[in-house]
Amino acid sequence: MDLCQKCETCCCYLEAEDLFCTNCGTEVPVIDGVTPNPQPTLQPVVRHYFDCQQCGASMSYDASVGSLRCPFCGSVEVKDQPQQLDIAPNRVVPFQVERPAATESLQKWLNEGFFRPPDLAEMAEVTSLVQVFVPYWVFHAQTKTTWTADTSDVPWGAKAAWRPISGEHQGSHQDVLIPASQTLTAKESFSIFPFQIKDAIEYRPEVCAGISVERFGLSRRVARPYAKKNIERRESQECDDLYIPASSRNVHVNILYSQMRSEPILVPLWIFAYRYKKRMFRFVVNGQTGRAFGDKPFSMEVLYPYIGYTVIGFLALCLIMMLMILFMR
Repeated sequence: MDLCQKCETCCCYLEAEDLFCTNCGTEVPVIDGVTPNPQPTLQPVVRHYFDCQQCGASMSYDASVGSLRCPFCGSVEVKDQPQQLDIAPNRVVPFQVERPAATESLQKWLNEGFFRPPDLAEMAEVTSLVQVFVPYWVFHAQTKTTWTADTSDVPWGAKAAWRPISGEHQGSHQDVLIPASQTLTAKESFSIFPFQIKDAIEYRPEVCAGISVERFGLSRRVARPYAKKNIERRESQECDDLYIPASSRNVHVNILYSQMRSEPILVPLWIFAYRYKKRMFRFVVNGQTGRAFGDKPFSMEVLYPYIGYTVIGFLALCLIMMLMILFMR
């Protein structure tokens, strides 16, 4: 971990850029004009970096990867960037899904879906299939939560349908993942969960040799509020499940964080960029579990027969009703 100092008041871990504790607001002590926190771990970028001019991805480049092509959109319109300092990940989740399995997942997915074009599987042209290590922040925290809610579990004979209830809960949250990719959408990032962080190995440059690595697009300072929001949702659900009988409403939690810490990691993805009728689409596969998610074109063609059958059925029904009315006269 790149965090070592704790707040003197609440014992929450402090980070290098913190002037105040993010949990309780206590000022970070300064000794001889210098805060005792170490700077975040940075390392010189060994690989060449390039920025995609179409989707904005910022990726490392290794000659062994092959052609200089963006793995996220398949574009060859990329611009070399000078070497820069970047956040060094603490750990890397290794690939466990091989290329044939990832390709099979794409083919199966192209043949599924009600609103897909009928010729999608035949006409889709895969322009890029690349292994990519994508950055995430992993947060861990201990929590003490005070909660309030309304429950429908009311005494027999009570006039009200709800009664207030409150309590406390001690929680522990490990491996809270926050995407740090600047290219993947939030829906893509969360749809390929989960990742088994316990299987991660220590980061070494040779682990990523021959594989594109996306640069961290989200700083720890920005990622931390998202982690707290995620933990808040977890705490709200846990308190509801553990303590609130029957139905609940207005569940509110007030959380005190302690020992909150974070680390940067890399997770494995297979990223497919494919073209269908001059439009580009993306399909991503979790390189550890095989869970997949993608975008595909929408087609109304499959609805045309059903629309025709519906119209014919409606007209037939109207005709039958008219005949019934005539006969009843």
